[in-house]
Amino acid sequence: MKLPKILPILLLAVGLAAVSHGQAAGPTGGKLKPGNHANRNRQPVIEALTKVNLTPEEKAKIQELVKARAENIKAFREAHPGDQPGLRAHVADQQKVFLDGIKSVLTPAQWDAFQTELKKIMEEIRANRQKGAALDGKAPPKP
Repeated sequence: MKLPKILPILLLAVGLAAVSHGQAAGPTGGKLKPGNHANRNRQPVIEALTKVNLTPEEKAKIQELVKARAENIKAFREAHPGDQPGLRAHVADQQKVFLDGIKSVLTPAQWDAFQTELKKIMEEIRANRQKGAALDGKAPPKP
């Protein structure tokens, strides 16, 4: 007669075990492989600037611009929490201001080299995004 009282507890234990097993992290431990998120944290403007020969004074001025931009965006986020459309518009405006500031620091030859390098980096990022979108969740072909 004790079996009916134990049966629900047993079924609950089996159910919890099945659910916890189903939520396992998988073979990668829940981490993305480097190829899956390599472009996510890329900063094309900074990357392009590293390929332009800058003097120490120019580097210092650009560092000030980077710091001011980061502080401005952080202040906007704190003042407008949860406003994603507003944040996107603000970041786009700040990007224009940032690029204008960079243009005022660089010489015309440096600015041309910077723009060329930036376009190359952005094309590479777009190509990688399109390649990832074309896979539609399928694993990429092995080399």
